[in-house]
Amino acid sequence: MDQVGAVSDRQRLRSADQYSRHRLVEDDLKRGVSGAVPIPPDDAGKEEVINSLVANVEAMIKADRKITSLKQLQGHIWRTRFQNKELQRVVYDDVPEALRRWHANGIKFTESELFML
Repeated sequence: MDQVGAVSDRQRLRSADQYSRHRLVEDDLKRGVSGAVPIPPDDAGKEEVINSLVANVEAMIKADRKITSLKQLQGHIWRTRFQNKELQRVVYDDVPEALRRWHANGIKFTESELFML
C-alpha cells in the first residue's frame, strides 16, 4: 500500500472512531445520562472542546460505561500517574517473593493483571 492509501485509511479509521464517539454521546444525551453534554461544532474553541470532552468522560465513568476507548484512557491515566510517582501501590512484604515463585513456576501475568493485584 502506498503512503497516500495508508493516510487515507488512517483518516477513514479516525473518522469512523469520531463518528462512534459522537454516537455514544448522542445516545447518552437521548437516554438522559447525567452530565452528558453535546459535542461542540468543528469551529468551537479549544477550551469548549476540552470542557465537553471532560464532561462526557466523567458522565461515562459515572454511568459505568464499558467502552474500550474509556478503559484505554483510564489505563493511560493510571500508568502515567504511577510512572510520575503521583500514585503508589501498597505491596505487602510477602508479595515480591510470591511473584518470584509464581514466575519460576511458569505463571505469568499481563501488565493489566498486575494492576489488578
